[in-house]
Amino acid sequence: MPALWNRFDEDEVLWRFDLMTEVLGVDRERARAWTLGRVLQNGLWKAEDGEEELGGVQVLIARTLLAR
Repeated sequence: MPALWNRFDEDEVLWRFDLMTEVLGVDRERARAWTLGRVLQNGLWKAEDGEEELGGVQVLIARTLLAR
């Protein structure tokens, strides 16, 4: 997740994700599930802290990965 939101560019999310999974030899679906799990975890932490919204960057990353 941090590798996707660091120097965030919406147009590069899939490119970065695909590159990382390929270079590292990681199962793409498993990496996607872990990334989405991290977004969920961050959302739960924000809710616990009384915040009403998850950061827009994280929402865009999740939507991008779910659309594939």
